[in-house]
Parts: sequence; structure tokens; C-alpha cells
Amino acid sequence: MKEEQKQGISGGNSLIRKLKDIGNKKIVNTLNISSLSWKRVYSTFKTNVLSILKTPYVEIIGNINDPKVWENFRKKYNNVAGIYMLINNLNLKFYIGSSYNLRFRVYDYKTVEKDSTRLIDTAIKKYGIENFTCIILKTVNITNLTDEKSKELILSNEQYYLDLYKPQYNLRKNT
Repeated sequence: MKEEQKQGISGGNSLIRKLKDIGNKKIVNTLNISSLSWKRVYSTFKTNVLSILKTPYVEIIGNINDPKVWENFRKKYNNVAGIYMLINNLNLKFYIGSSYNLRFRVYDYKTVEKDSTRLIDTAIKKYGIENFTCIILKTVNITNLTDEKSKELILSNEQYYLDLYKPQYNLRKNT
């Protein structure tokens, strides 16, 4: 097994991945430590979700559609500003966003409106939110900052990650 395929545990909600050859396809077994449930995801890619990450990250949340995962996320990231990534586990395309309150922003993806035409929303409707992994890239402390300074700080951090990762689901490449 290649080294990039041997991603180990990096925190309570980390993912363990094993790749097995099956013909031309790969089966990715995902164990979400926080929910202790196995699930199989089919991919034709040799890399896995974690190999996309180029920088340290705060936490891999996993499947926000899982009630236990969502409850932990909801409690931990309520009123926390930051930058997040949503990765499609099936094609490894991803989206980067930011928010003053990560809990409310990420909840929007659990409840995508039927008529939404945003690229990330279309992908979630097509593949299902259960096939996306949420990763918190960075939290931003905006305590005691004016609204203008808070917005500037959050958006400058988001722009850094947009420039670094060049996400496929983001239509606008500038904040």
C-alpha cells in the first residue's frame, strides 16, 4: 500500500482509510471514529480525501449528515468563525467557504434548497451530503473586533485557502 494511502488517526473525528484494488476500481473503506460506522465509497482515484490537504487543519468532521457527528459539530462550532472545506468523497472535488458562525453555515449544506443553482449545492443534490467530508481548515478569533475588521480577517483567510487549493466547486475565486 502506498504511503499516501496510509493516512492515520489525527484526532477524535479522524478517518482511517484503506484502499483495495478491485479490477479498475478502488474501494475506500472509511471508519469515522466519532460514529464508529463503516461505509464503502467507490472511487477510481488512487488518492484519498486526506491527500488533498496541503496545510495543517483544525479538524476532520466527516459526514455531517450523521446525527452523532452533527451533534458534536453543532456544540463545538456554534458562534465560531472560520474557514471550511467540503470534499466530495466520490470525485475528490471540493469547495472552500468561510463564516462568522460555522455551525449555521455548514447546516445550510444539510438543507440545500431544491431550486439552488450554486455549483456546490448542485453537487450535494446529485451525490448526497453523506458523500461529502467536512474539514475545518482554520478557526478565526474575531472577539473584540469591529464587524468590518472581522469580515476583513475572515475573508483574507478564506482567500489564502482559495489561492492555495483552487477548489473546483467555487465559481468565484476571489472573496
